[in-house]
Amino acid sequence: MRTVAQSEAIATLPALLDEVEQQPVVISREGRQVAALVSMKNYELMRRLNWERINDISKQAEARIDRNAAKLGITSEQLVERLLRDDD
Repeated sequence: MRTVAQSEAIATLPALLDEVEQQPVVISREGRQVAALVSMKNYELMRRLNWERINDISKQAEARIDRNAAKLGITSEQLVERLLRDDD
C-alpha cells in the first residue's frame, strides 16, 4: 500500500483509480493519513465481513441474555427491560 499526498491524489486521480484495483492507496494531508482509496471489490468485502461480525456479536449477546434471564427466572425481554431502565 502506498501513500500519496492530497495534492498528488488530486492531480493523478484517474491513475489512482486504476491503481486501487491492485492495492489500496492512502491519501495524506500535511503528513497525516486522512483517507484510503480502495476498490469496490475490497470495499464490499469489508462491508460483508463487518456485517458478519456484527451478526456474530449480536447472536452471542442474545444467547448471553437468554442464559442470564433463565438464571434469574425471567424472560429475556424482562431482563432487557431491566437493563435498559434508567434507575440512576
